Amino acid sequence: MQAANGNPSVRIWKVGTKRILGVKNENLENLPTKVKEAFSFGVFVFADYKVCPLTKEKPGRMQMVCVESMKNIRIEDYRESPDVPVVTIVQKETEQTHAIGQTETDQAHAMGPLLLIGVVFVVIFVVVMMLLSFVVAKRDARKFTKPQRHKSDHQKHRKSYPQKTSTQGKQQSKVEIANKTKAQSETAVKYQIESFPKVKVEHIIDGDTVIVVKGWHKIRIRLDSIDCPEDGQHWGDIAKYGLIKLIGGRKIRIEEHGQDIYERTLATIYVQHGDGSEWMNVNERMVTLGHAWVMRRFYDHLPKDRQDKLNRLERWARSKKIGLWQTPNPIPPWRWRSER
Repeated sequence: MQAANGNPSVRIWKVGTKRILGVKNENLENLPTKVKEAFSFGVFVFADYKVCPLTKEKPGRMQMVCVESMKNIRIEDYRESPDVPVVTIVQKETEQTHAIGQTETDQAHAMGPLLLIGVVFVVIFVVVMMLLSFVVAKRDARKFTKPQRHKSDHQKHRKSYPQKTSTQGKQQSKVEIANKTKAQSETAVKYQIESFPKVKVEHIIDGDTVIVVKGWHKIRIRLDSIDCPEDGQHWGDIAKYGLIKLIGGRKIRIEEHGQDIYERTLATIYVQHGDGSEWMNVNERMVTLGHAWVMRRFYDHLPKDRQDKLNRLERWARSKKIGLWQTPNPIPPWRWRSER
């Protein structure tokens, strides 16, 4: 063992080899006193060392070790005479086997299982809390959005599940109806918009599905009576961006029409113009901009004047080749879904 320049400052040369081992500086405190006093350039400490590796042995790189014990200690001092060294034999301390680095190693081994148990406990606790918060939030959302049902109306509110069919033109939709309420005419609705629930748009999933917040509850809204291209379908991203431009992050009013079988609230969305003068029907606007089809199979709860207006807006967008109608023979989303 000898002092050296650089880091580590103490190194061990294995006799008969070219291997050099670096001794961790923190381990030098527990060396025998005479050995620590001998650390200087020109002084060599010969001994039978017992070391433990701290790093892996790699060709061309110094391996770091800690000294567990040393015996048969012989100190040769060449500082006064390069040819004849001053030899010191450490006798009293030859049997003193300091477990250099042993304390740290033992502590590390003892703390390992405790740390692992602690980490596992924290992970389990976080997962359980997340699951509990999710269950509570879902329960509260259902409590808020689920329409009131009476035992006498059991047959009327019974869910009708999607039925697959290969007939061309028949809309196979993800908006199969579980429960819908009859809507009022456009004239009557104009005077009631201010009384509709006011919510804030938090996230827009696609062109016809949004998540809104009311108080502490999140509600998934499906735009009623229209169907936009799906995510991954041609014009799907443009339709989503079009809805973001209309209502992204804004406060809106929702005219609820019931729920579909996926427990989404079916609604007509209203948003005020920039000057706040009047309300705009967002469902109709998406059709006018050529971002959506009218779902004639599922708009029978709307009065005739609102059905006619939706049909008229779609025909106008088709004739002017606005939006998705610029594409020759655009594929309706219900057919696109059925093919996948």
